[in-house]
Amino acid sequence: MATRVIKLGLVGAQDESFRAIESALLRQDRLAVQVVFDPCLQAARALSENLAASAVPSLEQLLKQVEGVIFADVRWMGAEPMVRSMAYERPMLLLMPVLASLSQTEAERLRHFSDLTTTPAMPGLDSRWGRSTLRLRELTATRLGDIVNIVLRYRDEGRGDRLRAVDWCTTVTQSMVRTVESTPDGQEWTLTLQHGRPGAQPVTATIAFVDSPASQDATSGAAGEFSAEVTCRNGRVEIMDERTLRWSTETGTEEESLNRDRVSGDLMLDLFGRRLVGGLVPVPGVDDLLQANRVLTTAAVSQRTGERLPIIR
Repeated sequence: MATRVIKLGLVGAQDESFRAIESALLRQDRLAVQVVFDPCLQAARALSENLAASAVPSLEQLLKQVEGVIFADVRWMGAEPMVRSMAYERPMLLLMPVLASLSQTEAERLRHFSDLTTTPAMPGLDSRWGRSTLRLRELTATRLGDIVNIVLRYRDEGRGDRLRAVDWCTTVTQSMVRTVESTPDGQEWTLTLQHGRPGAQPVTATIAFVDSPASQDATSGAAGEFSAEVTCRNGRVEIMDERTLRWSTETGTEEESLNRDRVSGDLMLDLFGRRLVGGLVPVPGVDDLLQANRVLTTAAVSQRTGERLPIIR
């Protein structure tokens, strides 16, 4: 049986973040960008030629022709294009430049309209689908037990990388950030995370934002560069980069190369496609973006005051 191709629109033709997942999109059987909109029509036309798509002069024209939308960049438009997409009940994938540009108020507005229209708005928090990240989660679920402590070194190229780093910590621990403390220069944060289940112990995560913590995997279609040491109840994991890790228990140490695993861009698009056709697979939502935003806002206050501060919800 042939796979039905889902017709997507792309908003923000000038942003490089779309180039990072373009190859992953071409590997998808069920997804295809067929309509492009950008306030600069010339840019939309140039990209549409590469995608064998059509360029349109307005967002409304795009929304009338597609089943879902990838937002690569909204620039000065803020949350308004996403709100209009929800009015058309078009599920959305929001790439990192969009997430990094939204204020807390705009993100709250997105959550309100997403709830009101029951339209999925999936943040492209791509670090959670990295190969070494998924393997870490598998190991903690099967061999190593709960995470006790994290030391994370994450590339620092702006707000987007800081959102990714916080989301990475909450994802691998399946916990919420309760407190944050920043150094005076803002380059190191200490988070306390707490799982909601009874009896769960808090986790401490130290995040150092650095220039280049690991060799970049340019083919992954995601994420920032990072490396980490993760202490678990029954062992330890050292993540060298997005595709290499070493884990150990009392019985020995094993190093794994994950080159054959699917890259994060493929997984992100696959999950988005499944939601578009009505699947109930778990994906991040606007609440995940709001949580990470709150941590960044509170960390900025901690940087000024030198205090460990609770995350206010």
